Amino acid sequence: MRRGIWRPAEPEPAPEIDRDPTFHEFASQWFETTKGEWRPKTVRDYEWQLTSHLLPFFEAHRLSQITVAEVDRYRQAKVAENRAIQVAAANGKPLVEEYVDRRGRTHHRARRALSVTSINKTITRLGQILELAVEYGLIVHPVLADPQPDLG
Repeated sequence: MRRGIWRPAEPEPAPEIDRDPTFHEFASQWFETTKGEWRPKTVRDYEWQLTSHLLPFFEAHRLSQITVAEVDRYRQAKVAENRAIQVAAANGKPLVEEYVDRRGRTHHRARRALSVTSINKTITRLGQILELAVEYGLIVHPVLADPQPDLG
């Protein structure tokens, strides 16, 4: 420092962020960076919500494409899926799914309808992920983007 040659270290540049990533890209990054904050059971639950429900529907959507109407379409699709599972079971021909247990073994079982509570939990998780996207400035909050008209 006395000689005048010392220079403070330059901080590493912030990584470039895709301004409109896909839901899959953003949700995967969210999950990986936050899973260390959760209990193991929560990690499994959130991973199940993402991989079994949210990603199959929203995977290729850009964040900007996930509107209130699209979330409602997701909810309607889940309700219709439940109806199909229940009708198939009632007709004696249950829909079957394949799953891998904790030991890596593959099994088959009858699909179970997702409860209304579970559907709402997946929508809550979606909202949690999208709220972070709003905080990062990647999307605009729908309430702020489309204010209600002043009727007064």
